[in-house]
Amino acid sequence: MWRQVLIATSVLGCFLAGTGLYLGVRQWLRRPPGRWSPYRGVTLWHHAAGVIFGLLTLSWVLSGLLSMNPWGWLAGSDAQAERSALSGPAPSGAEVKAALRASAAAHESDLVSIRSASLGGRLFLIATTASGERQRFNANAEPAPLRREELARIATVLGSAQAPTPPALLSQEDEYYFSHHRDVVPLPVYRIVSGDAAATRYYVDPESGELLAKIDRGARGYRWWHQGLHRLDFSASLRVRPRWDALMLLLLTGVTLSSVTGVWLGYRRLVRRRTSEVTPAA
Repeated sequence: MWRQVLIATSVLGCFLAGTGLYLGVRQWLRRPPGRWSPYRGVTLWHHAAGVIFGLLTLSWVLSGLLSMNPWGWLAGSDAQAERSALSGPAPSGAEVKAALRASAAAHESDLVSIRSASLGGRLFLIATTASGERQRFNANAEPAPLRREELARIATVLGSAQAPTPPALLSQEDEYYFSHHRDVVPLPVYRIVSGDAAATRYYVDPESGELLAKIDRGARGYRWWHQGLHRLDFSASLRVRPRWDALMLLLLTGVTLSSVTGVWLGYRRLVRRRTSEVTPAA
C-alpha cells in the first residue's frame, strides 16, 4: 500500500508541477509592459519562484516517482545468476574449516578479517590486514592472486555468447561506477562490457574475481533518470562537497519557497470561498 500511495501521489505531483509551470510561463509571457509579473505580494513570490524553480520541482517529483520503478520502467535484473556462474558449487563446511585452520596457522596476527571467495568451484580466502591491504589465498593458505586465465574465464562468463570487451582495470570512477558521499565503491576494479546489444557493464574485484556491480539497460536508465535528476549527480565535479551541499541548499530554498507560497495561496482561497458561502446576502 505504501508503494501504491507513493506512486499515486507522485503522479499527482507531476501533474500539479507541470500545469503550474505551464500557467506560470504563460502568465509571464502575458505580463504587462515594463513589469516582470502581472502579480503582487505573495502571488508575485509564488509566480517568480515557480517560473525559476518550476522545472526543477517537476524533475525532482518525476525522479522521485521513478525511484519506485513504477510499472517496471527502469527495473534492472539482479546479478545472482552471474555470481552463481562465477563462484561455481559452494564449498562444504569441512573445506571452509580446513582452510581457516590453515590460514590461522600460516599468517601473522595482523589479519583483522578472513572471508571465503569461491571462484570456478575452488575455495579461496580473502584476508584483510589492519592497514586495509587485501590478499587472496588458496585453501592451503598459499598466496593466490587472480590469474590471467581466471580473468579471461570471468570475461567469457559475463560477456554472454558475444565477444566481450577486454577487461579494463579502472583506478578511477566512471559514469556508472562511482561513490556518492558515504557510499564508497572500492577501487581499483575491472570493467567488462558484454558484447551483446544490451552492452551490460560488469565491475569485478581484482583481488577475488567477485562481481561487485552489474549495470544493464534498466540500471543505466535509473542512473540518469533518478540519481542524475534527483541528486543532480551528473558528474564527479557536482558530487564534491561542500559544493554539492551549497548548490542543493540554494535550489531547495527556491523549491520550498514555491511550494510554501502555493500552499498559502490555496489556503487563503479556500478560506475566502468558505467565508463567502456562510456570509448571508444583504
